Amino acid sequence: MPLPAAAPRSNPVAPPELPSQSSLMTLLVGVVVVAGMYVGRDVALPLVLAVLLGFVLAPVVDFLRRHAAHAQPAQEVDHRREHEAEQDREH
Repeated sequence: MPLPAAAPRSNPVAPPELPSQSSLMTLLVGVVVVAGMYVGRDVALPLVLAVLLGFVLAPVVDFLRRHAAHAQPAQEVDHRREHEAEQDREH
């Protein structure tokens, strides 16, 4: 049994309009941003990793600051290095 024919539409679809200047500028800005990210990936990747590492290590730093991890160990290490350097200069 054949299907009935579709009724003709009374409101045909209008043809697409040309893009406006603002939509072309948006597209241009998007292309420039993506191209800049592609070109700058060698610089951006270490920066992004540094920021993420900073967020990850922030709780550790807060814990160490709250639990009396003062500068004393760092000062001891620095003092030992200076002492070793003096000994090397004497020899």
